[in-house]
Amino acid sequence: MFCFLFPFKYHIIIISLLAYWQIKLANRFIGDRGCACKLSVDGTDFRIPQPTRFWKGWFSFKFKGPGLRYEVALGIQSGYICWVNGPFAPGCWVDISIFRAKLKQFLRPGEKVEADAGYRGDGSTCPPDDCANMREYIMKQEVRSRHETVNRRLKQFNCMHQFRHNIDDHVYFFEAAAVVTQLGIESGERLYNVLYDKLSMQIFAQSEKEEEMKLCQMTQGGLRLR
Repeated sequence: MFCFLFPFKYHIIIISLLAYWQIKLANRFIGDRGCACKLSVDGTDFRIPQPTRFWKGWFSFKFKGPGLRYEVALGIQSGYICWVNGPFAPGCWVDISIFRAKLKQFLRPGEKVEADAGYRGDGSTCPPDDCANMREYIMKQEVRSRHETVNRRLKQFNCMHQFRHNIDDHVYFFEAAAVVTQLGIESGERLYNVLYDKLSMQIFAQSEKEEEMKLCQMTQGGLRLR
């Protein structure tokens, strides 16, 4: 009976307030294995109706229309949503600018984040090509692919896929969707695990060196490689 006393909007606001308890940046240390990167970061855009007053800042190149952009960060080892930030006008704010504006300030000295090519150029980010060998590149790629899974989960809610409310209320719906998604991850709808740790990187690098040494020995020995 109590839930019918308030408009639907206030139910969403109440759920969104749980983000302060459910989505914590400190959760990036869960299962920490000593890697410099403890988070994967990405910006994700959501469609909105065309605002009455046209402004090119609303334009999102991702779907060629008006939208809002949010920053989402996942704990690499746990897969938990550890950070959300926004909204931003996608036509004015690129991903790396959003990262530098806030999240970067909360990282510890020497700490970095895994990110896509849009974050290249900052010492606190590890873009796709920042790797020692192909196996490490694949390992980093799996982290980014898992992040895209969370972005899709956030967009599966009808209120986020087809937003029809006041644009000022969009942040409440987004935070509510993030809270529900995080609760789902904790309650059984977990993301797939990724292999990402210092030991694995060292093993991959060592095996790469061994393969190069074998190749050199075979070449020096006059063997033909097919």
